[in-house]
Amino acid sequence: MQPHDSPAIHLGRLLIVDDETELMTALCESLAKQGYKTAGFASGGEAIEALKGQDFDLVLTDLMMPEMDGIALLKAGLGIDPHLVGIVMTGQATVQTAVEAMKTGAFDYILKPFKLNALLPTLHRGMEVRRLRMENVQLQETVAIYDLTRAISFTLDLNVILNKVADAALQQCEADEVSIMLPTREGDELYVTVARGEGRGHILGERMPVARGVAGWVARHREALALHGEVKDPRFAPVRPRPDICSSISMPMMVGGKLVGVLNVNATRQRRPFTLGQMKALSILTGTAASALESAWLYTQVRESENRLEGLVRHLPEGVCLLGGDRRLILANPPAQDYLRALGGTEVGEALARLGGQDIEAFLKPRKDGLPHEIEVGGEAERIFEVAGRPVVEDAEGGWVLVIREVTQERKVQERIQRQYHLAAVGQLAAGIAHDFNNLLTGVIGFAQLVEMRPDVPEEARKDLGRIVSQGHQAAQMIRQILDFSRQRDVERRPVNVIPFLKETMKLLERTLPEDIRVETRFEGKEYIVQANLTQLQQIITNLAVNARDAMPEGGGLRVRLSHLRVEPGEHPPLPEMEAGDWVVWAISDTGAGMPPEVIKRIYEPFFTTKPPGEGTGLGLAQVYGIVRQHGGHIGVKSRVGEGTAFTIYLPRILGKGEMSGGEEVDLPRGRGETILVVEDESEVREVAGAILERLNYRVLTAMDGQEAQALYEAHGDEIALVLTDVVMPNVGGLELIRAIRKKDPEARIVAMTGYPPDELKRAFPSMDIFGWLEKPLSLDRVAQVISEALKGKG
Repeated sequence: MQPHDSPAIHLGRLLIVDDETELMTALCESLAKQGYKTAGFASGGEAIEALKGQDFDLVLTDLMMPEMDGIALLKAGLGIDPHLVGIVMTGQATVQTAVEAMKTGAFDYILKPFKLNALLPTLHRGMEVRRLRMENVQLQETVAIYDLTRAISFTLDLNVILNKVADAALQQCEADEVSIMLPTREGDELYVTVARGEGRGHILGERMPVARGVAGWVARHREALALHGEVKDPRFAPVRPRPDICSSISMPMMVGGKLVGVLNVNATRQRRPFTLGQMKALSILTGTAASALESAWLYTQVRESENRLEGLVRHLPEGVCLLGGDRRLILANPPAQDYLRALGGTEVGEALARLGGQDIEAFLKPRKDGLPHEIEVGGEAERIFEVAGRPVVEDAEGGWVLVIREVTQERKVQERIQRQYHLAAVGQLAAGIAHDFNNLLTGVIGFAQLVEMRPDVPEEARKDLGRIVSQGHQAAQMIRQILDFSRQRDVERRPVNVIPFLKETMKLLERTLPEDIRVETRFEGKEYIVQANLTQLQQIITNLAVNARDAMPEGGGLRVRLSHLRVEPGEHPPLPEMEAGDWVVWAISDTGAGMPPEVIKRIYEPFFTTKPPGEGTGLGLAQVYGIVRQHGGHIGVKSRVGEGTAFTIYLPRILGKGEMSGGEEVDLPRGRGETILVVEDESEVREVAGAILERLNYRVLTAMDGQEAQALYEAHGDEIALVLTDVVMPNVGGLELIRAIRKKDPEARIVAMTGYPPDELKRAFPSMDIFGWLEKPLSLDRVAQVISEALKGKG
């Protein structure tokens, strides 16, 4: 190749091809002096290689050449650059050769030999055609960019914009590959979001650090970069070298100084570098695309925020409403739609004038105490709602946000908790006075029994004494009911199968209930094993059956059902305080008079009754409540006036076989003259205990407190077979006495008696080492059994 450049003027780039090297060289030199940039070749093959690697405006070629003639050269050149202008030089001008040259795409031809002055006008016209062709190309590029701008201006879809930009870049640059890379949120990496080119789909989603590679350099420096041929500059070292890339352009996509992406264009089949015009077109394209991408990205962010907010509002447990300034309902999440239907039936788009029968304006003003407004809705199932309104400050039209919470279940739980606290407080009070009552009843019952046993008592007096003992036992039963309610009685529990127990109990009840009360039982399944005390279970069914009988003076139905229930973790149980697990469900319902809500709230309170004076103590349901809770269970009630009442008891289910044994009656055991030390500060109780023991053939020593008892034990320790001591006494109490006796005689037999619940004392004094307990009031048979058991194996 023989290049010849003009030192000043540049009229265009000429490719001169002629196998006559002297003519080719002369033309190159002469035309260079005229202002053209020239390159000369002696063969068509060399010229084609030059066209592949460089841009030329016009090719001036000889027609007849060895290997490749001028017509073949023009065909090949136009295949490389379709806008190339060709002029043929020939010394054999015929019509046929001229037609062939023009068909090939030649602009004109000139006859050899020729003078320079004859060639220059032809070259001038050829360069003008080249200029027009390139202007047409630029116009087409401008139109294409305009069309692209319009296309992406009508969409905010990020993917649509990216794909349109990639396709436009591929077309504008006549490139082989295009990719668009977007920065990550952190900005330290770029990832491929669009790829064009044969076999390039696999790079989608690939990431590369901003600190490396050509695209990384462009992203860091915010500058376009055009590379041609092999890249040796270490600053632009690619992450994955591609020797097949001949030319490439990487261009930053910028908006207001912010990088939104990098556009990469590669040529792998043509060796010519991208033209300045293509660079300009690509610059316009990236500027337009960057603005569109930023708008689409912002739109996407807004939509994502809206979707997140909408999803949050939609899944809020509270009802959220948006009201316009005209009180029209603009938005309501699903809970709000449900609540609004219950509170008046307003739908989205309608004006919300009233809520739960009240004017909406009342709910838009805060209460003076700062609490939410409250609405109660009657009907089959009462519902309670809290409502709070807040103005939307940013809304010039005076919009409002209304938050509605249903607190029906919450209030029920609060009421149950308050009721349980109240019942616990009453139970503590009742348990506290039980001790004093038991001391009094010990004297009443004990002395009456002692007098009753005397042979000289007249028959009429004996009957009266029997009534005193009977009434005393009834009073003691009331004390036991109070202790059952307060869950402070110590009872033995064992695995019990409820079905046989209920069958036997219901047979007894059927004999005692009026004939006009129908009893129905239904048991689903075979085994209902619970850890229970049979006597207390019988007390539950008896108390509930008696209440049902009294509620049906004209007859009705009493139904008893058993079923199983499993409450899974996280599942809502039938009663709020119930734990997850397996339960035996015991339902007892009647068709009686029912109860109003204000009565239901108080049914478990001790001594509360709706029966006339003399017909009820008000302790039956209190005792049921306490027994159920003492068994680790729960009780619920539903009632409607005129329809009846249903109690549902939930007892923890256990695995194993149940029993029905309640124990056997035994003969009254008597002593063999053993000496028993009775320690009691109450003189009446001390006297009764001593008299009962003497009747049972025991010798008795008595002491009024622990100090006196220690002195007696010191003096008669060898004689004393057992110590029967009260627990709570002035000066030296029962616990201190027991410790003193144990220190002196570790094998001593000791029985404690108390008017307090024994299990409460066991919790308070876990280290108390005794052989048995006696609850006050003392009864002859119980004293006989406990003392006899404690003395077994003695001596």
